[in-house]
Amino acid sequence: MVGKHTRQRVAHTAIVVLSIVWGYFFCKGLGVFSVSLRNPDIYSERGTNFKEDITLTEEEVYRLIVKRDEPDSAYVLRLNSAVNKGLAHYWRDEGIDKYHMRVPIYENYVLYFLSYIYPGPYRKYEFYDYRKAINRGIGMCSQCAIILSQILNEKGIPCKIVGLGGHVVAMAQVDRRNDRWWVLDADLGVVIKHSIAEIERHPAIVGPCYAAQGYDAQTANDMVRVYGKEDNVIWESVAEYSGVKYYIERGSYIALWGIPLVALLPLVWGEIQHFQKALR
Repeated sequence: MVGKHTRQRVAHTAIVVLSIVWGYFFCKGLGVFSVSLRNPDIYSERGTNFKEDITLTEEEVYRLIVKRDEPDSAYVLRLNSAVNKGLAHYWRDEGIDKYHMRVPIYENYVLYFLSYIYPGPYRKYEFYDYRKAINRGIGMCSQCAIILSQILNEKGIPCKIVGLGGHVVAMAQVDRRNDRWWVLDADLGVVIKHSIAEIERHPAIVGPCYAAQGYDAQTANDMVRVYGKEDNVIWESVAEYSGVKYYIERGSYIALWGIPLVALLPLVWGEIQHFQKALR
């Protein structure tokens, strides 16, 4: 049988631990402090897809994405470039923990444990909050499209996510009066000044856009094939694109302090009752 004093010591320890966990995530959620997910090694990482794949710090990215008194088209161009230079195209297995593709336990213990329970979607995790994605500084084409979509919609510029055959881009409305849309490929640093409907009718128009950014003829031709209208899908929002994972992520950041709080309540209540009995 476990003694009375032993039970009390366990309860006291649990209260202390849960209080620390609750306080840590509650204060972190309020922005009292932050813990960066960006490993500085990413700037010299040789396993990225491109040379000098990431050149901007998180702070530099945020300075560039401030909306000024400018046409939406000018802002879209700058934002696309900032995301391209602020994220490394990296998703290798050897960097899962080094570059925090598995969300660290100190960032979100719910997503961390889900990476072991459901490794498919959570072992190499794509953030659906653009702030977390920029902070980490790595991702593939879909991560770039998520960032663009959220920021542009936040700034009042309609933006959608487009799924192509093996690639994901965004499309933004740069001129509301004339309903002009551009396709944005922040992963490769390319802006195609045509709508996805125009591109689907004439895929060859994307080739020169990629060639102008320094990509070779083979890559440009490959992108022409990728933009063919077969299998293209348009999602109206990040929530629609990601489905239930979007809501799991949002809920998990609330649960970080909610779970320890719920666990604390019966322990604290038990201690109060114990104290009241001792006074009788």
